[in-house]
Amino acid sequence: MKKIRRIILFICEAAWVLGCSNPDVVPLNPESYFPLRVGDYRVYQVTTTSYNQLTCSSHANDTTKNFFIKTWVTDSAKNAEGGYTYVIQRLTTADTTQAWQNLDTWSARVSANQAVVYEENIPYVKIVFPLRDSTTWNANLYNNLAETDYKLINHNVPYTLANGKKFSTTLSVRQSNTQNLVNKDVRTEVYASSVGLIYRSSSVVVYLTDGNCFGTQTPKTGLDYQQILLRYGHQ
Repeated sequence: MKKIRRIILFICEAAWVLGCSNPDVVPLNPESYFPLRVGDYRVYQVTTTSYNQLTCSSHANDTTKNFFIKTWVTDSAKNAEGGYTYVIQRLTTADTTQAWQNLDTWSARVSANQAVVYEENIPYVKIVFPLRDSTTWNANLYNNLAETDYKLINHNVPYTLANGKKFSTTLSVRQSNTQNLVNKDVRTEVYASSVGLIYRSSSVVVYLTDGNCFGTQTPKTGLDYQQILLRYGHQ
């Protein structure tokens, strides 16, 4: 009889825990969206357009470039938090059939509550855990730059890249979403479970505002950047 009571009590407690769980929290391993393993690589196609215009009727000074970036996790070392910091070599080429050229070296680490990437030795908090839609955090928590809020705008949703590649489970981080008649700063990154970064988009421009140009949102200066995953693997 006591055994039956214990079983009933266990079932009731389990039901209470599940009923009180926050439905917008997905119990994923933090490394799921930001996997780090020595030997992992990812190849991206990159398109950039830089602006340097004097009139809103001409685009003669717009410059568009297409190239490729490869990220390759080459090493790891124990860090002060008890985890590991991974070295990420970045390479570039104009044609993937040609030799890759060294671009720079970044690093990254993942803890129980955040993923941090050191871009040109500047640390940025890319993701925080647990995952909750609309969560915001200061991406510049570990550097001396002005406080900048990133926002998790959705997670655990499918995503299809412009090149047709489909991913069943992704999250998107809105890094900035400012646009008016004078300037634009819209930046987003998308991560796929067990893959990592699959898409990065950044549009930071100043619009022409002289005379008839005002209100046309024609870029005067700035840069549009788009980075799309082509393939990934281990070597």
